[in-house]
Amino acid sequence: MKLNVFSIFTAIFIISTPFWFNGCRVSEKTVNVRILESGAYSGITDEKNAFMIIANREELYELLESLYARRAPMPEPLPVEFETQIIAAAFMGEKPTAGYGIFFEEIGKIIDDTLNIIVIMTSPPEDRFTAQVLTSPYVLAAIERNDYSHIVFRDTEGNVLQTLDVPKQ
Repeated sequence: MKLNVFSIFTAIFIISTPFWFNGCRVSEKTVNVRILESGAYSGITDEKNAFMIIANREELYELLESLYARRAPMPEPLPVEFETQIIAAAFMGEKPTAGYGIFFEEIGKIIDDTLNIIVIMTSPPEDRFTAQVLTSPYVLAAIERNDYSHIVFRDTEGNVLQTLDVPKQ
């Protein structure tokens, strides 16, 4: 008889737990993402890592002037519909050799009102020879607009690299 009472109590507890803790549950959503471009040679050569959100055509053209400063002729504008998308951009700054890179590993998970982007930054192995050439790695992604108001760029350990507010339409 004790086992039955215990089993019934446990079953009631497990079934009702989501109702008791509903206010503490985290709502997760995802968004559509498309990598627009990435490479090793951008015109953005600041010394440190930089993260940006581009929310309209004017900001995009400003970015492209800097991004493509080392290219002639300037490529066609990136295909982005700013009514439904924004661009997330990450830059590694100027590096002294080949072998550096920056990538978005995971984009799309929204927790509460924050979109999280996991960023991977790579560097050449110290015991390897690399080309002695200046590089400036970058990555751009078109991200579906949704009900998030912040974007948090994180490293693979979960540490916050930068938090940016998403401009309203």
